[in-house]
Amino acid sequence: MIKFVTAKNKSQNQALIDQMHQDRKRVFVDWLKWDIPVVGDKEIDQYDTDDAIYIIDVDAEGNHVASIRLLPCSVPTLMAEHFADMVQSPVPADDTAWEMTRLCANPNVKDKLAQWTGRKNITVAAIEFALMRDIKQLIFVTHSSWVPTILSVGWDIELLGLPRKDGTESIAAMRINVTPETLTLIRRNWGVKESLLPAEETLSAVA
Repeated sequence: MIKFVTAKNKSQNQALIDQMHQDRKRVFVDWLKWDIPVVGDKEIDQYDTDDAIYIIDVDAEGNHVASIRLLPCSVPTLMAEHFADMVQSPVPADDTAWEMTRLCANPNVKDKLAQWTGRKNITVAAIEFALMRDIKQLIFVTHSSWVPTILSVGWDIELLGLPRKDGTESIAAMRINVTPETLTLIRRNWGVKESLLPAEETLSAVA
């Protein structure tokens, strides 16, 4: 099940948000060794603000399976403040473009299919949300090794500039051009037959 968590409904979903931040620490800090802020047992940075919208896939018990953070490009973003040198193709500094960061799957979920399904669901939900909000672009930074896989989905996506080194890794900035055709394509390619947007009362938190 997909949940949208924002400043409006965060207090009702605090346990889930705590799980997400704990899993982010386990993945990004403990496993990948990123040099990023940590607060106790949680990975929380300066972009986890009231402007952030979290799309979270939860299991039958309500536990975190996978999540992603969205921020409008009208506010400070990770790409604008840390990866601007990678962007040769301009990104609007307004609400028609949103940044996706911190894609994270629960490392305790050992079922690889369940992890993949969680990632797939939050990605499809992000496209559906973007169409609902008339968002034209979703931007993100990824490891260059993932670029062929991302491109193979067949959606309307492009590199924003040349990849570059970031520590020992090569990274690339990319843009998804959001259209109804984009949603149709990824639903077909990933076997998603119905909308993944949550119930109307949950969506009111992001309206």
